[in-house]
Amino acid sequence: MNLPKSSPANSPGIPQARCSPPQLASDASAAWQRLEAFRETTGRKLSLLAAVSEFCESAAKLRGHSLSAAADTFLRVAATVKRQDLSAGVEEFLASREPLTKLQKGQTRPQLDPAYHGNVAAVLRKLSGAFPATAVCDLCPEHVEKFLASLSDLAPKTRNHHRQARKLFFGWCSRRDYLSREHRLNEADAMNPEHANTAEIGILTPPEFRKLLLACAGPLQVVIAIGGLAGLRVAEILRLDWQDVWRLKDHIEITAQKSKTRARRLVPICGALKAWLRPYSGMTSGAVWPKAWHVLQRDLTTAFDLAGVKRADNVLRHSFITYRLAATANENQVAQESGNTPSMIYGHYRALTTPKAAEQWFAVKPTKGSAADKMLIVPGIAAGGDA
Repeated sequence: MNLPKSSPANSPGIPQARCSPPQLASDASAAWQRLEAFRETTGRKLSLLAAVSEFCESAAKLRGHSLSAAADTFLRVAATVKRQDLSAGVEEFLASREPLTKLQKGQTRPQLDPAYHGNVAAVLRKLSGAFPATAVCDLCPEHVEKFLASLSDLAPKTRNHHRQARKLFFGWCSRRDYLSREHRLNEADAMNPEHANTAEIGILTPPEFRKLLLACAGPLQVVIAIGGLAGLRVAEILRLDWQDVWRLKDHIEITAQKSKTRARRLVPICGALKAWLRPYSGMTSGAVWPKAWHVLQRDLTTAFDLAGVKRADNVLRHSFITYRLAATANENQVAQESGNTPSMIYGHYRALTTPKAAEQWFAVKPTKGSAADKMLIVPGIAAGGDA
């Protein structure tokens, strides 16, 4: 093929091809045939100029490495998104975490709280139920917006729990290649956490605390005394062993395995708590509360009712922290003893009561004289209730 004299190849300033015009025409024809075969195979149509330009640009970036080798490397590391039904993906995710809720040999508590796992399961199943016959990879920010809009009747704190559960699930899906690493679902406006209004902290008065303690006996009375005078969480008390109470003089030891935060801490045994625990000084082993969680909840409700005291969530722990902060005026100390953060203690429990009331709270001790004469024994719960 002879190029005309007006061809750009003969224009001044443009390098002449090193091969002869017939060979150049032959190469161009062969290249065109390769591009046609590529189009028939992939459906992608490229001009000869576009193909050569893309090759030259890529080859320049590879600095001597072949384009084929670069493609092989990319395919080895690049994730290919797999289509997985949302409902099936949720169940697979929950099943993958289920073993973490089981107590393993040598452990005193599972890695994952079963109650927390159950809450996450409820949240994610509600999500999958809202979008049936939908693949995980087909989710988009609009789905997230729509679903969160349907939760408008829930409290902001509850909606934040939904957001946290979904972020956990989306991260797992990305690692399983059910979602692209660039899915951006977490960037939806509705995924931004809400600032919930701080609920008013409910606490007992010292007279109410005394009435509650005298409305029961046995392990239940111990649970109430430890909750109100040492501030342990109910879940921590359920894990507590008598060895933890007596191992260190004048301190209850909450080991890392038994603490909610998985950080060991020591809580002082004040004079009043020491008095309530004195009848159990001979207990060297065994659970402080020997029955199940639901039995404790049932018996606590009974004790509150008999004492004529209104029960609120975590009221014993809230009372301890409130009175302890009023007595010490030291949020750092109270944070260490309660397993919380100083900012949380200061922001939620400051100025809720007076030092005088705190003095009265930590002076609530057993009535002098015979326990049988001075205590109202709740039927069925003096020894911890039924199993």
